[in-house]
Amino acid sequence: MAFDKDERIKAIENNWTDYDDGDLFVVNHISKIWLGGTAHSFCVNKVIVIVCYQGYFNICLNNYSFRVGEDNEIICYPGITISDFIPSENMKCIILGFSVRSMDNSFFATEQVWQRIFDVKDAPIIHLSEEEMTLLFHYAGIVKIKSPQQATPFQRRMMHALLQSLIYAFFDFFSKVSDKPLQPVNVHRRDQIYRKFIELLGKENGRICTVSYIARQLCITPKYLSTVIKASSGRSPIEWIHYHTINAIAQQLRYTNKSFKDISNELGFPNQHVFSKFVKTQLGMSSGAYRLRFQNEL
Repeated sequence: MAFDKDERIKAIENNWTDYDDGDLFVVNHISKIWLGGTAHSFCVNKVIVIVCYQGYFNICLNNYSFRVGEDNEIICYPGITISDFIPSENMKCIILGFSVRSMDNSFFATEQVWQRIFDVKDAPIIHLSEEEMTLLFHYAGIVKIKSPQQATPFQRRMMHALLQSLIYAFFDFFSKVSDKPLQPVNVHRRDQIYRKFIELLGKENGRICTVSYIARQLCITPKYLSTVIKASSGRSPIEWIHYHTINAIAQQLRYTNKSFKDISNELGFPNQHVFSKFVKTQLGMSSGAYRLRFQNEL
């Protein structure tokens, strides 16, 4: 069947029904996942894929700007801060998200999927061919049909099976542009700890915490956590924690009028002195100077 993009778009959008069960979701507007954070930003605690099929949008991931055009997709992994989402007037998109837990509990090759997620983190946009867009619209059409049905004992399993198939398709698209060959799937305890560590950081929304605190959540020792995370990512746990915390602070300083004391308390610092010292060390300037510089750039 010939690819008629306008017909596909019209068919998908007629009576669109979102699906979200906490582990997996598919929606058609960024506002439907813009939960928590500020009016301009929020921290992702799932893997999110946004496909633009009309118009374009600008977006910042951890303060790095990207422009996503028509028939392009962008991937966001847990712990990333999304901000400055600015769509064109005619922008339309499909957004798919899935939790780390849904991957760990599923039947598909989680290690290969995670390999692809981190392969593209520095260049997260790819262009989809006409054939790939057609496949996407087929899947979206099936999801639209299935999701409004009355709940049954197998409804959730059916939706997960459909969305997992779509996830396979997305990462097959990424495989075509990655120059790294997939490694044989070999699930290690170390890999599971690393994924859960990243997911926990995403759920903390930038709150400052200790390595011991994270280790307790994972039921392992701080020393073992440090060894695993350093081996898996090249960064220590405290470097990852500080990375997410300073991104959260930067978003608050840029896009809110909250006092430094309020930001400090919200992100779990013991006092404002420790907060101020942390900001100066990480950003190279005081909180006030950073906020002023950004406001002057607007």
